[in-house]
Amino acid sequence: MQYNIHHPNHIDSNQHNCEAEYISKLEIELRQLKEQYYRLYNSNPQPMVIYDKETLKILDANEAAFNFYGYTPDELDHLTILNVRPQEDVEMMMQHLAQPNLPSNSGTWRHIKRNGEIVYMNIVAHDITFNGRPARYVVTSDVTNEVLAREKMKEMMDQLITAKQKAEESDRLKTAFLANMSHEIRTPMNGILGFMELLQQPGLSGDERDEYIRLVKMSGERLMNTIKDIIDISKIEAGAVELKENQVDINKMLICQCDLFKAEAEKKNIRLYIDSLLSYDKAKITTDPYKVETIIINLVKNAIKFTSKGSIALSCIVIDNTLQIKVADTGRGIQKEHIETIFDRFVQANQSYSRDFEGSGLGLSICRSYAEMLDGNISVESIPAKGSVFTLSIPYKPVENYRNTDSKTDQPIEVKRKLNIFLAEDDDVSFLLFKSIVTNLGINLTRACDGQEAIEIIEGNNCNFDLIFMDLKMPNLDGYEATRRIKKRYPAIPIIAITAYAMSDDITRIKNSGFQDYILKPIRIDQISQLISKWAISHHDK
Repeated sequence: MQYNIHHPNHIDSNQHNCEAEYISKLEIELRQLKEQYYRLYNSNPQPMVIYDKETLKILDANEAAFNFYGYTPDELDHLTILNVRPQEDVEMMMQHLAQPNLPSNSGTWRHIKRNGEIVYMNIVAHDITFNGRPARYVVTSDVTNEVLAREKMKEMMDQLITAKQKAEESDRLKTAFLANMSHEIRTPMNGILGFMELLQQPGLSGDERDEYIRLVKMSGERLMNTIKDIIDISKIEAGAVELKENQVDINKMLICQCDLFKAEAEKKNIRLYIDSLLSYDKAKITTDPYKVETIIINLVKNAIKFTSKGSIALSCIVIDNTLQIKVADTGRGIQKEHIETIFDRFVQANQSYSRDFEGSGLGLSICRSYAEMLDGNISVESIPAKGSVFTLSIPYKPVENYRNTDSKTDQPIEVKRKLNIFLAEDDDVSFLLFKSIVTNLGINLTRACDGQEAIEIIEGNNCNFDLIFMDLKMPNLDGYEATRRIKKRYPAIPIIAITAYAMSDDITRIKNSGFQDYILKPIRIDQISQLISKWAISHHDK
């Protein structure tokens, strides 16, 4: 038997060749894998970065990272991962990196590009060894659009929730307002109708009758104040309020209001007084007298209403070309959380059914709106249980040559013969009231129930009248058309419009329709007397 015996050196040589061949093959495969990896790494559309875990220096990045962040390879080679984070996020980033075991899904972070643009990136990262160093391999995805869309959606949802809450609050306030308006209208109406019924009872003493009449008048005044507030706020809401500036003595206005409300204050043992006024040469100003007076009236009425003891002081000063009118009281004061809301429409400091005070709750809202129209503002300082100071601040516009525009029509009516007054009024109650007023003044009164009848009577008497009062809203022919026809034939006759409409457009139409003047319902004795003195006597004497 023959045996093939190989020489040991021959065996070692073959084995060495095989191992070298195998290693060479592995090196080729490893190089191919590495090239394949770099091709995949660089061709991946998602930005990828490798950074040193200890120094945070960026060690490598793919083409997508260069293109996305706007850096060149040389520039990125000198940066750390902190350089691609907004400065305000760095501290939070360092706290995140200080964790012992960083999660692979790091969530969404803000990054900053070379041009300063802030983007939102979703981060997925893994620990690796890179060139013998502990490193972190980071894959990023731009989710800016998704984040902004979510934030926009959240903002829209917040706005919807806020709008819903405001709508609900507005509905609640309007409901409370309507309930309050119902109360403020029905309560004085109850007084008017109730005491009028009592006045019809036989056997009343003179004192009882006078008291009932006083209460009817007081209830009527309260009802008129409520209606006036509703009309004023409606005009403000409709943008129908115009600024009508004129010359006025602000000292006289304050003194007048103090005198007007002094008796009402004294009934509650409250001292109402003037604390300070402007010097005589500075008191004449240009402003809208009606709006300033309305604000003062509302503030004084509120001060009297909410003050049970102590005093109310009115004052006026000029600071830095700003006129400041103050109403300071020692009343119950206002809670801090209610300071701003008291000026809102439909809002009162106390909306409950157990309110201690009457009123529509619109006065301060009207005051603020008027103050803003005057290019000013109204503010309040208040301490609960101590009192409040309301301040109206408007531009100070002094007048050098003051022209007194006070009405002189309140003089007694003195004529050589009886005046002949004509009234066109379809409402019987309004006619009877008017008749009672002018009869007491010693005046002859002729009536028509509509515009057509008015024309016929006037033409039949050859317009032998000293003054015509014309209701605007009548059947058959309204007051506007009746006046146009009368003026066409008798242009010299003065005609006064009687209207329940107080909007600025209505007043403008009246002035442009041939009327000499107008009077708003409900009419008062002093108003009728003034208009007759102003227009009828001058026409009578011609």
